[in-house]
Amino acid sequence: MSPVEVGAPKWWLRVRELFAILLFVSLVSGCGSWVFPGKKLQVNPDVIRDIRDAGKVVSEADMEIPWDGSSTVIKILIIDTESPSVKEAINRSSNFLHSLEWKAIDQEDPLRMKSQKWKNVSLSMEPIDSYQFLELDSPQVTKAIEMARRQTMPEALMVLELYPTG
Repeated sequence: MSPVEVGAPKWWLRVRELFAILLFVSLVSGCGSWVFPGKKLQVNPDVIRDIRDAGKVVSEADMEIPWDGSSTVIKILIIDTESPSVKEAINRSSNFLHSLEWKAIDQEDPLRMKSQKWKNVSLSMEPIDSYQFLELDSPQVTKAIEMARRQTMPEALMVLELYPTG
């Protein structure tokens, strides 16, 4: 014990212990995320390699979304399905993904799928003309879309967003 603690009442020592515990808990929780840098969630590169076979990847980009000291990286692949129509492009892409053990979560636009083979990853898929994102927040995505449009017909282009879920 230090000389100050010798004459201090026991309740004061308890208050100091409680204060130290509360300070520690607040630093470890979200209040202290600036002290302990967060993690970056990304899709496993093996998943991306697996998906590349859905068609010819004509362009790609990463979109990083920060959240409370951490971030999530969404991988965007723009695929040329070499289809004559949007409907055929959707069918070809979804059939290929089903063969890779991806299962549709819903049939909305965009089509969302969950992998049965890979854990903690999902994707959304939609035609390039339907794809929406915040251009100001994602200049890399804007460039990827422009590059893809210059290479082939937009009817054949599908945008796949792969994102970690855990």
